[in-house]
Amino acid sequence: MNVPISNKRKAIIDTASKRAKKRKWPCFYPRCSEKAIKSHSQSVSSSLRSIAQDGFVIEKNFRAFPETPSPEWKKIGVNKATVFPGFCSKHDAKLFRQADAINDKNLHDNALWSLSFRTFAMEMRKKEYYAHFTDKILKQDNEILYDPGAEYLNAFNTGLRNCLRVTQPYYLRQFELFFTSEKKPPMDHRIFKYERNLGVSCSTFINPVPMLEQPLDRPQPMIAFNILPRKAYTLVILSSFVKDSKKMDNFIHENRRLEDLVFNYSEEVILSIELFSSFSRDFLQIVDEAQRPWNTWKEETIPDIFFVSLDTEFLLLTSRSPGS
Repeated sequence: MNVPISNKRKAIIDTASKRAKKRKWPCFYPRCSEKAIKSHSQSVSSSLRSIAQDGFVIEKNFRAFPETPSPEWKKIGVNKATVFPGFCSKHDAKLFRQADAINDKNLHDNALWSLSFRTFAMEMRKKEYYAHFTDKILKQDNEILYDPGAEYLNAFNTGLRNCLRVTQPYYLRQFELFFTSEKKPPMDHRIFKYERNLGVSCSTFINPVPMLEQPLDRPQPMIAFNILPRKAYTLVILSSFVKDSKKMDNFIHENRRLEDLVFNYSEEVILSIELFSSFSRDFLQIVDEAQRPWNTWKEETIPDIFFVSLDTEFLLLTSRSPGS
């Protein structure tokens, strides 16, 4: 008896997921082949613990399938939140001490660089993971190509592969120069400070221009976007290489509301339990729409929850890292 396509799809996805999770990833640091451990994209000691309640936060994660994935929210211990197979134990300990120690009095160039690099590594490793995962699904069974989800999956996989082929190597070379060369590519940073703990931590890389505005055979412009909560205040840091700094400033000007930035542009969002408990079902439905996959995404206006914006009155620092 033939197994229905829906059951076949579930079996294929389950198998691909198990294989992807078992894969041994190498350290993301250039030319390091040591095994990656479970790195954190956001600092446990300085960011996650500052919004935790009894050691727990709320983390959002995505279903990789089906056709219209929706985010799920779950309570999770800070030591298990924001983990990804990023760096070997040596590089994980060595590279990010300064990034983890960032505060409003400690905004050194090396710390801002390493924060951006960790954000980049997290984004690219996720793309590598999902490209590997979707490859396994698409190669398993030709019948799945007749399923409505196949069009979405093919487009998703094509976008991932293009980024890994074109954009990832370009930026990886720039970051490698920072670690290995005396002539360091300069970065620009825009740092905003809010005089309270906003109850949110997030980390992502954002393309500041509309989709397909930049030809796909050229590296896409990128902005590192990080929210760093501290006990009594919150830092919002946006960073780009100098060649894209005007695009970054335009993007900030056009996207001032923090709610819209967090929920439209970041998948890696961590919330305090208190903040999440204040969300209505209607609010979460709007967030679900805002976080649809890139090929079906459209920007949503998120209701006010932070009541702050990226305005000059909150601008703590505009700086340029070495190399300028």
